[in-house]
Formats: sequence, structure tokens, C-alpha cells
Amino acid sequence: MNRQKSFQNDRPCLYLVATPIGNLEEMTYRAIRTLQEVDYIGAEDTRNTVKILNHYNIRTKLISHHEHNLGQSIPKLINLLLDGNNIALVSDCLLYTSDAADDRI
Repeated sequence: MNRQKSFQNDRPCLYLVATPIGNLEEMTYRAIRTLQEVDYIGAEDTRNTVKILNHYNIRTKLISHHEHNLGQSIPKLINLLLDGNNIALVSDCLLYTSDAADDRI
């Protein structure tokens, strides 16, 4: 992952990635590259996210992360970060959402 020189470190990162609603051509190059290069993707709705991943031939592992499974997904995502993995958190509503699933991370 290319990072600004002032942001370079060896610590794992949690990336918040904006995804399009309905038009897959609205994905940015940076969002696609991030989804390709992280170790895991936390997805609000894996059914929607897998459509994006398939369209761009991205094979990164998905983790379901939504308001109904926070008790399981938050500890899992935190442990993955502590183990040195980079994670992209995607939302089904374009930019970062105030959804409870995102707020608790």
C-alpha cells in the first residue's frame, strides 16, 4: 500500500472505503487498490460487497460486520489488527456511515 511519507509506519491500518450504490463504475482507483491490497474486508452487507469484488476480480477475504453481529465481528476485527493485518471497512452507503456497526470500531 502506498502511503504518504509522513504516514509511513509498520502498524496495521483500518481503512474506511467508500463504495458506490448501484453504479460499479463510480469506484475510485484508490478504493479498488485498497480492497485488493488489504488482508481482510469488513463488509456491512457481504451480498453487495461481493458484487463489487467480483466485478473488479478482487479475492480478499470478507468478514461480515453489521449491527446484528457486532459481538462477534468487532473482537475479530480488532484481533486481526492486533495480529498485524490491514483491514478495509466498507459501507453500503457511499462514504463513512454513522451506522452502529461502524461507530463501535
